[in-house]
Amino acid sequence: ALAAGLAEAAFRHSVVAGQEALHLSAAGEAILHFEKARQLIRETPLVGAEFDAQLNDLYMQLSRAYELHGQPEQVLALKAEQAALALKRP
Repeated sequence: ALAAGLAEAAFRHSVVAGQEALHLSAAGEAILHFEKARQLIRETPLVGAEFDAQLNDLYMQLSRAYELHGQPEQVLALKAEQAALALKRP
């Protein structure tokens, strides 16, 4: 999806891969996939109500992965970033 320039599909695939990694108790691997999805958000502004729900889910799951990986400072930083994004979105 990334090679084809399909940012929305790449975002969805990264989130699904992160979810699968969490399901397998591979928090470090989940972080890699969720961070890729987070990077895509920064590079390509995706919009829409469905995307907003996916974005909230991404931050929740990424926070959970960092928590399981023993990185509580990252959890706090994500919560602050999510709040700031919510203020910017229409």
